Amino acid sequence: METLGLVNDVLDTKIPPNHETYNILIVCLCNMGKAKETEELLLEMLRRNLMPTSVTYRSLIPGYGRIGEKLKMFSLFDEMVAKSFEPDEVVYSAMVDALYKAGRLQIAFKLWDELMEKGLLSG
Repeated sequence: METLGLVNDVLDTKIPPNHETYNILIVCLCNMGKAKETEELLLEMLRRNLMPTSVTYRSLIPGYGRIGEKLKMFSLFDEMVAKSFEPDEVVYSAMVDALYKAGRLQIAFKLWDELMEKGLLSG
């Protein structure tokens, strides 16, 4: 895979990757449907002592939702909230969609209500 080679090339440069680098690569891998590689990249980020930021969570949660990794998505949402990062419209929408598709309507409606109460729903 050419894109996975690019990920390795970026990580192997003499310039150490930062949060932005990892966040971009995470989005790319999620868009490609590469759950395992996304997880490995997140672990590599942690090995380099780069803790996930709110942007990292906002990239991972919808990304995992798109590739069907619902349990990881839910776990990351809980972790995000526990670390006092505020979910945005994209994160809430991804969570509501995943919960709805999983038949967890009560929780989906609860998150929808939070989204509305925080005024995050646009137009």
